Amino acid sequence: MWRAIPNSPKRENWPIDGEIQSGWFAHDFTLAEIKTLGVVATDPERPQQYNGKFRIPTLREIIDLVKAESGRLGRSIAIYPETKNPTYHRDLALPLEDKLISAIDSVGWNSEAAPVFVQSFEPGSLREMRAKGLKVRMVQLIDGDDYDLRTGGITYAPPFHRPYDWERSGDPRLFRDMVTPAGLAEIKIYADGIGPWKPYIVPVKGQLDDAGNLKDLNGDGKIDVRDASTQQPTTLIHDAHKMGLFVHAFTFRNEGRYLAHSYLGDPRAEYRQFFRLGVDGVFSEFPDTAVAAR
Repeated sequence: MWRAIPNSPKRENWPIDGEIQSGWFAHDFTLAEIKTLGVVATDPERPQQYNGKFRIPTLREIIDLVKAESGRLGRSIAIYPETKNPTYHRDLALPLEDKLISAIDSVGWNSEAAPVFVQSFEPGSLREMRAKGLKVRMVQLIDGDDYDLRTGGITYAPPFHRPYDWERSGDPRLFRDMVTPAGLAEIKIYADGIGPWKPYIVPVKGQLDDAGNLKDLNGDGKIDVRDASTQQPTTLIHDAHKMGLFVHAFTFRNEGRYLAHSYLGDPRAEYRQFFRLGVDGVFSEFPDTAVAAR
């Protein structure tokens, strides 16, 4: 719900990590302007009754809330900030790393035992913060573009083929290189865990008919992950644990359109499979379902 328009004009054909976008961006607003915006549920298939009723908090406000709720509930609640598009923001002379380190330092949370995980898709951002003395647990996110339902693999297309700092530096590796033994060993140098997209752990694959076409198993007229079956799990969790890295997989959702055919529309079945495989945590948009399944 937009209630503030920045003084700058709408940006057209604006490059972000190799994509061309149009619109206004966070850096076009002052904090005061951002504070006038009401948040909305961007998925039209989810409840909309809270649209516009809540404002966007700052990181410090989130930390204060977490501290208060941890005390009230008698258990530790962690925060999980991400340096989002760090190369992009550095090019704008708005680097993220020092501000995040300062925010964590200011509340006395710069330690390995602090209730903080810092995540990023760009290794350079994590490496920089580690070099500057950030001691909290860090997580290397590992992405991909889409499911390859014919092969059971993952497709790699810009901007989801490699970290953007790799792209800028001319590093030809893809995200899939991060899940090899050599890739995990490199991550261990600067991070404590990995956050891989789910099919790196449980691949999914469609079925082919006699003509070699993917089958529409649910009969909805299109081919997507709902027509795919889960395959033999990879060794990624074992490999990461052997390297001393924890594994937090993403992203788990309740809606059937996000679930492979094998789960029969039950999101809890997906959680249970990943928990039984030994995943250390999950990124979920429905944490109540995740906790119940756990």
